[in-house]
Amino acid sequence: MDGVDEAFGQLKSSIEKQRQSLHDESTTLQGERHALEEEKRVMSQIKRDDDIITLNISGHISAIKRSTLIQIPGSLFSQMFSGRWEDRLDRDKDGNVFLDYNYSFTEKILDYLRALKIKSPERTLPKPEVTDSQWDDFNDFLQYLALDEHFSSHILTPKKDRFISYPGMIISIENDGLMARGSGNPGWAVGERIVDSGSFTWKFHVSNNSGYVMHIGVAYTLPPYNDENGYGPSCFFGITSNYSVAGGQAYGQMNIPSQGVYEGNILLDCDQMVLTITSQGSSAVLSLKGNRRQLTRDKRQWRLAVKLQHSTFTLID
Repeated sequence: MDGVDEAFGQLKSSIEKQRQSLHDESTTLQGERHALEEEKRVMSQIKRDDDIITLNISGHISAIKRSTLIQIPGSLFSQMFSGRWEDRLDRDKDGNVFLDYNYSFTEKILDYLRALKIKSPERTLPKPEVTDSQWDDFNDFLQYLALDEHFSSHILTPKKDRFISYPGMIISIENDGLMARGSGNPGWAVGERIVDSGSFTWKFHVSNNSGYVMHIGVAYTLPPYNDENGYGPSCFFGITSNYSVAGGQAYGQMNIPSQGVYEGNILLDCDQMVLTITSQGSSAVLSLKGNRRQLTRDKRQWRLAVKLQHSTFTLID
């Protein structure tokens, strides 16, 4: 009997182990099944790339395709709108995804993403433009969105100026934007850099063998500069004393030779609203407050503006 009892005990123990093993396997299978069901539930909520996402950006409504938002791998947008976390995003009362972000910065990024999606492979997109006082905040925002590595460093640090193209321009831009060349008809060259606070200095080299008067100053719009819109450079130097730009905005005179090769500096002080030009041992100082209402309003985002004819103007790095 002892042998029988021992054998029965062993059989019972074996059956119990098998039962426990089957229970463990069943538990594992149930867990995997639940995980699969959850995955299917999540995947069922993943929208198509051409779905339109409506965003509430600090009270401003903006619509954009999902594929546009997620096209830069590793960015915060690519994670937020992949579809896996859709039910965890904050929403307003209308069901729009709510982003408590700076609206101006966010729209710059969204516009960039829209352009990035449709650009040709050989084209390089211009980066979002921000003013001097916004650089630090915009840089922090790019880092928060994990987009800082995608963008060129020139928008994250104070950038050197370059001349830019604009519709109707008759000036040629050369040497990677550092030189503007005027031809037979007078035309304006304008800088890319926007200065709205503090001070900034441009160093320049001029070659003017034509005898035509050159005008140098700052402006807060792109050309054309005429009496109709009331905008234009607020300071220039030349050999004339009766020429006013944009129908009588602030203007001045600097008596230097109209012909020759020379260098100089332009100092813009936004806080004091003063522009100073130094060249050939002479200086000219002009108040940017002027005698026109447009110059005293709160929009003071200045660009370099140079009027050329048969001459070249080169920015010195």
